[in-house]
Amino acid sequence: MGRSIPEQQLQRLGELFSALTSGLLAWPYLDLPFTAWHKALAAQAELCSFFLQGCAEARQQLAGGLAVPGVLGRLVAAADEQGNRLTDQEIAHNLLLVLFAGHDTSSTTLTRALANLQDHPRVMQRLREEQAAVQQRRGGAISADALRDMRYADAVVRETLRRDPVVGALARV
Repeated sequence: MGRSIPEQQLQRLGELFSALTSGLLAWPYLDLPFTAWHKALAAQAELCSFFLQGCAEARQQLAGGLAVPGVLGRLVAAADEQGNRLTDQEIAHNLLLVLFAGHDTSSTTLTRALANLQDHPRVMQRLREEQAAVQQRRGGAISADALRDMRYADAVVRETLRRDPVVGALARV
């Protein structure tokens, strides 16, 4: 699970996520084959099935002494003080939550950054120059390592989050 997912499967996962998100906001909440709610429930089941398969693969890797990177690896390896681990179903639901949380906050931040850049063409030009310089140094491709080199882009994202936070306030309970 992760970067080795074939493009066709990634597209299918995207379609499922779209069906899920649009169905969660659609009324009526009736589980009938022609409703968006029914399609959302079916999409959720298929997404969870994909995540459950990933859990099984991750547990096999861990049992074989291999590290499992990312959120999945941390969830599969996590244990509480008594040594209890999350069930595969709990992990699948947590991955779905991470998918929701990451999608909404990332898309909102990107939208706000683009809106701010539209008003500041000099900042946009400097971003383009930084990207071109990093691409030239790294042979054209933008990778995760290349993104780490883009300090000005990082500053632009941070300023976007400072000016227009995705979450306006948090209450401590």
